[in-house]
This record gives sequence, C-alpha cells and structure tokens, in this order.
Amino acid sequence: MEEEMDSALHDGNRSPPKNGSGSKPVTTSTPKTNSSGPALSDLQKLCNVILSNASVSGTNNSTLEVPPGENLVRVGEVLTLTRSQHMDAKLARTPSAMTMELIRVTFSDKRLKRSSYAGQKRTRNGVVEQKPSLKKYRSTKDIQNFVNQRFPHFTQSQFSHAVNACTGNNVGQTPKPKLVDLSDSEGED
Repeated sequence: MEEEMDSALHDGNRSPPKNGSGSKPVTTSTPKTNSSGPALSDLQKLCNVILSNASVSGTNNSTLEVPPGENLVRVGEVLTLTRSQHMDAKLARTPSAMTMELIRVTFSDKRLKRSSYAGQKRTRNGVVEQKPSLKKYRSTKDIQNFVNQRFPHFTQSQFSHAVNACTGNNVGQTPKPKLVDLSDSEGED
C-alpha cells in the first residue's frame, strides 16, 4: 500500500495500483501555482533579504579587497587570505605571532575591540557586560587548525591567550621589544 502512495505522490495524478489488487486508485491533489503568483514574489523577497544579510558580516574577510596581481589562498573551510598574508603568517617565528597575525587580518578592529576569545562576562561599576565570543566563528577554528599544522604542540590554552592578546584594548597595538642597556652592567667588572 505504501508503494501505491509513493507512486501516486510522484505521478501527481490518478494511478492504478501496482500489485494488481482490487483496491481503489489513490488520488492526490497538487496545488497549481501561477509563476507570477504571490508565492513566487514572497520567495523572491526572501532571497533578496538573505542575500543582503549575507553581504553584511563582522569580518573583513568577507569583503576582502584584493590588490591587482594578488592571488587568494583558502585556509580551511571559510578563511580566505591573500598570498602575501598567507606567507606572512607562515613565516611567523612563534605560534602566538602566527595566531595574532591571522586574527588581525581576519576580523575587523571594531569586532576585536569589543570581543574576547571565549566571550567572558565582566562586571564594571555594578553592570555585567557580556563580551561577544570569537570562538564561535568557523574562521577562528580554521586559524587554529592552520597554526596547529605548523606548530603541533600549540595548546588550546595558548591559542586563547594569543587571541585575547589581540582583543579589547590591545587592538592596533603591536608588542614592543624591551631594550636592555648592557653597557652599564659590563663596565662594573
């Protein structure tokens, strides 16, 4: 009986039973739609809304401006970098430097300023603030996998510290090396 129902649904009209039994043929009614009907216009509106929202994103990566002569390199499932950004990241000496380079390239300064890796809650002046998490984005996971390919010993904890070093008040700042004057200590011997 189920086969009869399936075949009737696929045919869309009356069909005789396949097994030759004397049961009644099954009829189905298929809705007839006009191609210019309200269902189609609603579908077009929905597609337009989806497409317009898809272009708005929190990452610089979605609106990546490629200089002429630059090729794009796909890193993971979502993350796309220019060839020069990819090479800069691969040439980093430490996994933290590589992570920080990729995070700064991938996310906008605005998003980095107000986010943290895990989205911690902070209490300031009696008001609880929830920071948005960068952990939920697929591009963050792609960055972590890319870094772990080159530095397999890089742990989750170290990765989160490197990401948090790029967020909050640290946005736009690069670590400055400390200069130590050794000339004073050498002369005392």
